Amino acid sequence: MIISLRNISITIFLIISISGENCDGPLCSHVFDEVCGMAELKDGTQIIKRYKNFCYMKAMECELSSVMEINQVADDLCGIKKIQTRREMDHTLTGAIQVCNHSCPLSCTEVSDPVCAKIWRRYSTLRSSYRPFINHCHVDLFSCTTGLNVTIVPIYSCYGSPRVLTFLEHIAIMKYLNIMD
Repeated sequence: MIISLRNISITIFLIISISGENCDGPLCSHVFDEVCGMAELKDGTQIIKRYKNFCYMKAMECELSSVMEINQVADDLCGIKKIQTRREMDHTLTGAIQVCNHSCPLSCTEVSDPVCAKIWRRYSTLRSSYRPFINHCHVDLFSCTTGLNVTIVPIYSCYGSPRVLTFLEHIAIMKYLNIMD
């Protein structure tokens, strides 16, 4: 039996979460990047639910680990539709520079997942610049604090040569391995 929960809060989760293990892991960022998760109870019942982001799903899994396991499943099972840019489709506006409907994060993790942002100049649909960021959340934070529209573009757009990007990746690996400060 599969139960689909979209925007329904279930009190049973609150009761069950008390019995979960101590989950003092890293705090989740507030970036709204929905994922679909399927929980399987010990009796075989499956529950499909949306989570704010992957970290929130894993935090819930930790809390409920004594009674269920939660795994990420295809977004379409929860009715989640994603697009390749950080903007939501807004058909009330025209053009590539649309108002950002993406939630603003309060903080970001420092996890390295480099992205390149095309930053549109204020009051211009033709002028832009490129800037690398440590991860997608930092792009959102930048956009929200400056009020500038941004679009995620391929990472090589921020660098004049792919060799520069390879060099930067090697530096990051050496820092991660504590070979270099």
